Amino acid sequence: MNSCWISSPSIRKTPRSPRSPRSPRPPRPPRPPRPPRPLVLLVLLVLLVRLVLLVLLLLLVLVLLLILLVLLVLLLLLVLLVLLVLLVLLLLLLLKAAQVLVQALVISRLDNCNSLLAALPASATRPLQLI
Repeated sequence: MNSCWISSPSIRKTPRSPRSPRSPRPPRPPRPPRPPRPLVLLVLLVLLVRLVLLVLLLLLVLVLLLILLVLLVLLLLLVLLVLLVLLVLLLLLLLKAAQVLVQALVISRLDNCNSLLAALPASATRPLQLI
């Protein structure tokens, strides 16, 4: 019922006071940004902590990979050193074998010479006399 009374056409609006020409309103200055709510700050803090932890984890992985690389290089150097020592020992063994072979050949030649000298007649083994 009240709503009908308000909307009835019989009610006249009161006339407004005569208006002066409207001056343009200056634009409103922009509102300063509202400070973030605590929940947003907490989420940002959690994201920052996760980012820092991720960076630290990546650094740790890089350091471990670097240590592994250094250990592999040291292992490679150790293997090369062992191979070098084995090569030197093999060369020494070959040198000793060559020495024994040369000694055996020299002894064999001396035995051949002695047997040839024994087969010659006694006159051939006398020193030559000058005439």
